Amino acid sequence: MFASALAALLLASLVRSEPVPLEPSGTSVFNEGGNCTILWTPDTTGVWTTMNIELMTGDNFNQVHLKTVATVDGTDATNPSFSYPCLSVTPNARIYFYKFSSPATSDILFTTRFTIADASGNSVSATQSQTATNGDVVAYGTGALEDPSQGDEPPVVGTASASGATSSPSSTGSRSSSSSPTTRTSVSSTAVRYIEPMNFEDIQEATGYEQGLAAEIARRETQALLDELERKKRARAIAVPTDDGRVKKRLRELGEPITLFGERAADRRARLIHLLSQKGDDVPDAMDVDEGSDEEEEEEFYTPGSLDLLEARRRIAEYSVPRARARVSKQREETKIPLTKIIEMRRNLFGELKKMQNIGSEVGDERAISLVRFSPNSQMLATGSWSGTVKVWNIPKCTLSSTHQGHSDKVGGVAWHPSATISLSPSAANLVSGAAEGNVHLWSLDSEVPLSVLLGHKARVARVCFHPSGKYVVSASFDGTWRLWDVETSAELLLQSGHSKEVFAVACQIDGSLVASG
Repeated sequence: MFASALAALLLASLVRSEPVPLEPSGTSVFNEGGNCTILWTPDTTGVWTTMNIELMTGDNFNQVHLKTVATVDGTDATNPSFSYPCLSVTPNARIYFYKFSSPATSDILFTTRFTIADASGNSVSATQSQTATNGDVVAYGTGALEDPSQGDEPPVVGTASASGATSSPSSTGSRSSSSSPTTRTSVSSTAVRYIEPMNFEDIQEATGYEQGLAAEIARRETQALLDELERKKRARAIAVPTDDGRVKKRLRELGEPITLFGERAADRRARLIHLLSQKGDDVPDAMDVDEGSDEEEEEEFYTPGSLDLLEARRRIAEYSVPRARARVSKQREETKIPLTKIIEMRRNLFGELKKMQNIGSEVGDERAISLVRFSPNSQMLATGSWSGTVKVWNIPKCTLSSTHQGHSDKVGGVAWHPSATISLSPSAANLVSGAAEGNVHLWSLDSEVPLSVLLGHKARVARVCFHPSGKYVVSASFDGTWRLWDVETSAELLLQSGHSKEVFAVACQIDGSLVASG
């Protein structure tokens, strides 16, 4: 009889389709100034049309209201979430939770306790604890807003209740958070409902509830999981522009703020994807941003190129196709090498590597060395440093051969011409370097000043490399682009955008037909 009566109580409190808090969970950590996100399942009873969400702290019996962060429509199934800039609090610990209430009902829901860390992600442990009736030790504490003027008065809670139940925050989301004479039971993984004590002798024995209760809980959990998986699937299929201006314009069309406090361009793009994925089948093409009445706009987009770029691509094709053919032919021959010979070759190579040792050491610069590159004949070493200098050293004596000065900031990239120190004249462009001031320099081996300065990047140049033909230079920059330069004319042939953030690295395939950037 006791089990049947308890099942009846649980069914009375859980079968109701009231909003159920889903996030934050007990492991959630939000940084001050970042995005604080709240998720819940929508109400289907039609009661929670006005749902107040309050930021709270304290223990279960001495709850402290800090601020009402949102008033939303809890019955809106199209947008069961809310985000806002996290408030600055003290202390930064796992002692905060959200309270859900409505002026139309006395029912109150809470999330589990979560952490608000400082802007750097640092937090401390809770300073107090309580022992629940089941023996669990629940940590809690009382926090406050660093700026008390941001606080407000708590909203009005209704007096009518269909379930006759109240609730209280939990530290774990599945267990009670303090001792109390009430009967407690879990509503979800992040919300706990406390049922007022009742006389079980007054409850008639009920049968069949246990199976119905389990089925209802399982159905809700399964449906919530399927909905989230479907949303993530839609998010992966949504095409969103990488241009920040178009992202802002799309957010404005959706009626959303174009930027949040501390939000970067990549975060803003992720927020747009999340918003569009919640719209289900009504998601419009995010790439279709109204640019106005531009009659010249075409359906297909082409990057305009010069005749010099066209000629360069022809030369690159003439250079790379025969090399690719030779490489593939060599790889086919290598597949015929017996496995025993391959193992022997690897064993010999490993034996040589074990014999390697330090044959020389030298102070390279007064500031940090950012990059080192061996020359094609392995008899010279080029170094770039944070002092803005490029130096060439003799190997293995580690004696300084030449110093090249021209950069005004940290050198980020250095590369040798493929024919340097082999067949290329020392007075030709043997080296290329890029630095934080945004310039790319071409160097000869017999002059300490650059042969040419390639201008165009708007931010730090992170890496540079020669094309295998030696006729072109490729540079990657923090301005989000990589560029192709003509060594002979020092002209910019191609400006390639596409990255949403800084470009750290760039390299040419050995055949010379491909460029990879990241």
